[in-house]
Amino acid sequence: MGRFLVVAILLASCATHHQAPPLGARDPAAERPVRDPSVSEPDLKGDGRSNHPAPPKARLPGNPVVASYEGREIRAAELGQWFLRTYRREALASLSKLIGLEIVEREAKRIGLSCPPSHLADKRKEIMGLLERDAAVTYGIGAKVERYVRLRYQQSLSEHLAIRLEEARQRWLFSRIIRFEAMRTDRVELAMIVTKDRRTMEDVKSRLDQGADFARVAQRYSVHESKQRGGRLPPLPREALNPVVASRAFELKVGECTGVLDIDDGRGHRQYEIVRLLGRLPGRTVTWSSVEDEVEAGLKERPVDPMEWTAWYLRLERLYSVRVSSNL
Repeated sequence: MGRFLVVAILLASCATHHQAPPLGARDPAAERPVRDPSVSEPDLKGDGRSNHPAPPKARLPGNPVVASYEGREIRAAELGQWFLRTYRREALASLSKLIGLEIVEREAKRIGLSCPPSHLADKRKEIMGLLERDAAVTYGIGAKVERYVRLRYQQSLSEHLAIRLEEARQRWLFSRIIRFEAMRTDRVELAMIVTKDRRTMEDVKSRLDQGADFARVAQRYSVHESKQRGGRLPPLPREALNPVVASRAFELKVGECTGVLDIDDGRGHRQYEIVRLLGRLPGRTVTWSSVEDEVEAGLKERPVDPMEWTAWYLRLERLYSVRVSSNL
């Protein structure tokens, strides 16, 4: 399977945060420079800047000059190379978002899914309201939104709105494609405990064998971020799991635990896991029209989270044979 980076929709978050993978044994961050694709809303209530820089609609042809000084020309390729070296995480996040978006656009077209104009109209109204508020806070009551946007973002209001609405359209598509594809895939609901040394894990196993509550033991001993939820993970397909974990987890009966699993964490270190099967979610043969209402209701109750995104994207590695150049 290709060593493809997990997409980072929130580029700003990726620069400063690393989230643990669904299973420490298959750490996308170790295999890929960037992870955490979240499809959460942009930070409209903060400084007004979006966390989802949208790729331009039209690509620059060839290798154009992007700046010059004293006869020295800087071309797009040189800028890209410098950006990749200096801001590698952000550059790879941009690349992975571009690939992910193209896959989502293709899937949306295939199943006849498109963002409704009413959603974008509501978003436009929301964005304008927040821009008006920010303009008033910054420059006083009656301040022109156009002036605020020009000074704050170096964009015209129409350009700014176009970018923000394109981001909203992309998030709308991502959320629905991820949730729809999840319905069509066999998944398991797991809880896990991860430790960095075998002695601790043997203590954990002893406590579990004596009837200790799995969630409480996970909260106390696990080093994985899922410890905050008692070790519970979102429903995951086989492809999102380390092969060793997947082969064991899909053989368990509901309520059963694996023994101690000794696994390479992807960084050349060993870690130890115990996984418990909480439930199975068989894939369903469905069309978008048959589950649209179910998907919408589910998204209102629980938006797509980063782990769901990661599970979906790892599955795409196999389905689309995605490869990233080893030169990056």
